Amino acid sequence: MVVTMSTSDYRPAYDLLRALVTDHGSTMVFLQKGGSTGGSWFITVGNKHTYFAWRDFSFPGIDEFHIPIKFFPITYFDYKNELIPDAWEKLLENMKNETFYPSGDIDEGFDELYDY
Repeated sequence: MVVTMSTSDYRPAYDLLRALVTDHGSTMVFLQKGGSTGGSWFITVGNKHTYFAWRDFSFPGIDEFHIPIKFFPITYFDYKNELIPDAWEKLLENMKNETFYPSGDIDEGFDELYDY
């Protein structure tokens, strides 16, 4: 099976996580920015900004908030559309890092989002 994906495709795999983030009064926005060819998810919680860049059909740092289908998940296709029970707490822990896949200028994406 060959999987192809346009880098501008909408990613519904993250709707549950985005709903969780917005339910906590925070923001989660996908942009074709952050130095990754597949774009990045930009998340803001309070005054903390972090982005998670695409890498080989995966968003390291946020994919693992979903329940895995495979024993060793590699891509976002290897997860159920269901969040783990402590997804919010794990997101806050992961946000302690500036980025999960150093791939570009984080400010470029946040400048667009927040008009700095």
